Amino acid sequence: VNDFGYRAFHDSTVAAKTFVQSFYGSAPMYSYYVGCSQGGHHGLMEAQRFPDDYDGIIAGDPANDWTHLMMAELWTGVVSSVRGPEYDLPQAKLDLLTQAVVQACGDPVNGPLGFLVNPQECHFEPAQLLCPGGADLPGCLSAEQVEAVSLIYQGPVNPNTGEPIYPGFARGSENAWRQVLVGKTTSNPPVPVPGGSAVSFFRDGVFVDPNYDWLSFDFDNDALYTDTKPAGSGLTWSEALNADDPDLEPFKTLGGKLIMYHGFADPFITPLSVIGYYNQIAGAMHPGLHKGNDGQNAAGLNKTKDFARLFMVPGMWHCAGGPGATSFDVFGPLQQWVEQGVAPERIQASHVVSGQTTFTRPLCPYPEQAVYTGKGDTNDAANFACR
Repeated sequence: VNDFGYRAFHDSTVAAKTFVQSFYGSAPMYSYYVGCSQGGHHGLMEAQRFPDDYDGIIAGDPANDWTHLMMAELWTGVVSSVRGPEYDLPQAKLDLLTQAVVQACGDPVNGPLGFLVNPQECHFEPAQLLCPGGADLPGCLSAEQVEAVSLIYQGPVNPNTGEPIYPGFARGSENAWRQVLVGKTTSNPPVPVPGGSAVSFFRDGVFVDPNYDWLSFDFDNDALYTDTKPAGSGLTWSEALNADDPDLEPFKTLGGKLIMYHGFADPFITPLSVIGYYNQIAGAMHPGLHKGNDGQNAAGLNKTKDFARLFMVPGMWHCAGGPGATSFDVFGPLQQWVEQGVAPERIQASHVVSGQTTFTRPLCPYPEQAVYTGKGDTNDAANFACR
C-alpha cells in the first residue's frame, strides 16, 4: 500500500539519479516527471512529499484522491448496473443523453462538434428525457435510468450527513461511461460489478473477502473504515494513498513547475476533482487564509499560476480521445517554463482523425477558457482567445 501510494516512485527516482551520477560522472541538469491517471496521482505525490525530486511535473487527469475515487467508482456501479438490470444504462441510452446535453448546453461553435467548453455551466436534468409513465422505451429514459443518471451526476455522499465524498461526473461525458465504469461484468455467466479498480481495491484490499457484496457498502461507516485502515507504516490508507495536500510551497520555493491537465469529458475520473484540488492550492497560497480555502480569490490564484497551472481540455475523455481537440504537447511548454522561465499562456491542441487535423483549439490556463473571437475560421485556434 505504501509503495503504491507514495514510496516506489520516490525510491526509484533517487536510485535513478544515483545511477546517472555514477555513469556520467555528473548529476542530471533537470529532472522531469510526466504521467496521466495513476501517473498523474504519482506526479502530485512527488510534488507534495518529495519536492526536490523533479524540476518539472506533468500530472494529467490525476487520480490523486485515491480512496474517495475508489468509493466513486463503487458508487457509479451500485447506483446503476450492479443495482439491477432495470437501472442499467445501455450505450444507446447514454448516446441519447449526451446528445440531449450538448443540444441543451452547447455553444454554436463547439456544440455541433459534440462537446461542451465548460460543463460546469450546464445544468441539464435527466428527468427531461423521462419516458411516458416512466417505462423503459427507445428514445427516452425509464424512471430507474433517470435515477441512476442523477446519482452518477451527484457522486457519492454520506447517507447520514449528506456530505459529499467525491464529486460526480460532468455533463457531456455520458456516452463514454460504459468504457470503464457502467456495465462492467465478471465471471461466466457475467455478473455486473463496479468498474475501474474498485473491485480489487475493496474485495482484495479493504475487506479481504472474495465474496464481497458490493451493495452492502455503507458510505458512512465503511467509508470511514477504508480511510482509517492502518497501512502498516504509522499511516492510514488515506494518508498513504491520497495526494490531496494543497500546500505546495516547498515545491514552489525550490523552483518547481507543475502543469496539470484534465479532460472535461473524462468518464473515469471526474474533472471536478482536479478543479477542486487546484482551487485548494490557490487557497493555500493566499496569505492569512486557512489551508483548504476554496481558492476563489485573485491573490491566491496569481501566486499559484507563478508555478502551477491547470489546463482543462473540453471534449477529452480519460487522458486521450473524445470529440474535442485532444492531441497536444504538454512537455514542450513545461520544459520552456522550467529552463527559460516562460510560463505557458495557452497550449495548442488538435482534433485528429485518421492522421488528419480537422480543427484546432487553444487550451487555456484555468479558469480561462477558449472563446471564439467572432472572426475567421472556427476550425483555427488562431481565432480563439483565452478569457
